[in-house]
Amino acid sequence: MKTKSNLLFIAVLYFFSCSNPENDNNIKSNHLEFVRNYEFKVGMSIRRKHSGIYYDKEEKQEYMYFGNVVTDKVIKLFSFENGLVRKIPLDKVTNEENIEDFSIISLDTIIVLSQYTNKLFFINREGDIWKKIALDSLIIHPTKDYYEFSTSPYSEINIDNSRIILGADWREKDQKPDYKTQLEEIKDFYYNLWKSDRYLRINIDANGINDYRFGCSLYNTFFPDDSIVDFIELDNYYIANNDIFVWSDYSNKIMILNSDSLTIKKTIKIESKLSPIGANLIPINEKTVTKLQELTLKNARTSGIITRIFYDSHNNIYYFVMLKQISYDFFEKYKYRPSILMIFDKEFNKIEEFNITRDQKGFIFSSNKGLLLNKIDDSKSENIKYSDQRITLSLYKYYE
Repeated sequence: MKTKSNLLFIAVLYFFSCSNPENDNNIKSNHLEFVRNYEFKVGMSIRRKHSGIYYDKEEKQEYMYFGNVVTDKVIKLFSFENGLVRKIPLDKVTNEENIEDFSIISLDTIIVLSQYTNKLFFINREGDIWKKIALDSLIIHPTKDYYEFSTSPYSEINIDNSRIILGADWREKDQKPDYKTQLEEIKDFYYNLWKSDRYLRINIDANGINDYRFGCSLYNTFFPDDSIVDFIELDNYYIANNDIFVWSDYSNKIMILNSDSLTIKKTIKIESKLSPIGANLIPINEKTVTKLQELTLKNARTSGIITRIFYDSHNNIYYFVMLKQISYDFFEKYKYRPSILMIFDKEFNKIEEFNITRDQKGFIFSSNKGLLLNKIDDSKSENIKYSDQRITLSLYKYYE
């Protein structure tokens, strides 16, 4: 049975890259113009999931943040102009639980989700825990099935100061059936993944959770037929404009959900001239069940997949990032996934699409300054110590 560790392993394969045929870091866009580079001396190993932009409403200033939740156990806050300005320790949380992810609402309200144990911690800028919520004891799905809560690698978890969105990953039924064969058990597992609710909205006040709702079954949303297929993907959602954008690796559709009811407000079909979009569905039967992992990994390495969505509030446009469809021979030769950046207006009419390099897709952020794309100097990246680790982001301005 595949578990969350398999999801993380496949996620690494999505974005794994080494030598490749592209070495030009300059994007070829009619609407984006390079402004300057920003270098951040992070001094530790970081994951894209634990990095982002924090806007301080009191100071009216943006900061970059990078976190390490395993070894250094710290969040580092950087000014664009003045470098490192603050370290927020995470050891008081990690003394109790491993960390899945965190979201910075303010410097004294940082929400931390534990890994696998469904607990929320609220900490301040000193890393002190001022509230804990054990979700398992307070949030029960109507079916009483067990869910494991997670976060999107592409979005903060808070809609506003009182509402958060988590991925809801179905794990097992309240009453486990007596399966006659392993195939029957595996098919039932994936069937439940498809048809179960995929997201959880939680309302929190000073006393704790005052409301919650599950919603958005991928089975009913993206694939209304009754087939049972291999289903492995990350929690694909992005919060913008008080809405939740959700998508599936197996589809070229984007669903915009109402952030309260988790019902569909709008469906957008995304098409690219540079690549097909959507992974192939793998039916589960006697022929495929013994090699599901092999088939799934090959699928992940070659399919055209939407990976990220960003909203630029200054220009009222959206950026979509996707991996191009490639042949398995290409992947075996280069161990690399070419990528595409697409720009859409507020009505989701495509403005432009173009290729970006393997380095630029690593860390991508939309800020008040413009679009920030990762820039790596290959000549300096080999054998670098974590203590010397740096991230360089190239700033691009959008022009109509």
